[in-house]
Amino acid sequence: ARDHLGIPCLDMAFSPESGAPYGVYHSTFDSFEWMDSEGDPGFVRHVAMARLWGLVALRLAGDADADAPLPLNLTLQAEAIGGYISAAQAHARNVSSSNASRVDFGPLEA
Repeated sequence: ARDHLGIPCLDMAFSPESGAPYGVYHSTFDSFEWMDSEGDPGFVRHVAMARLWGLVALRLAGDADADAPLPLNLTLQAEAIGGYISAAQAHARNVSSSNASRVDFGPLEA
């Protein structure tokens, strides 16, 4: 799980035991036939990943008894966003004083 620019995101994948990527993703060999015969015979990992994503979706949806399905720390989110704004302001000042005047950070500073 990651948090970039205040947007929480998640990426899940199965890796070979070596930890190396399997090497055919988006290549000429990336086909249904290859996956069926070599990559994931019987599509066992595909089924497992679909089940895992389904459980994640149910967990994120919460239930009627829960106050908030996602345990977000909004203070940390606000601090991170404030840091992104400060970095953008510093970058705008460093690029050129004439360019900095074109960017209005007023609404973000309220």
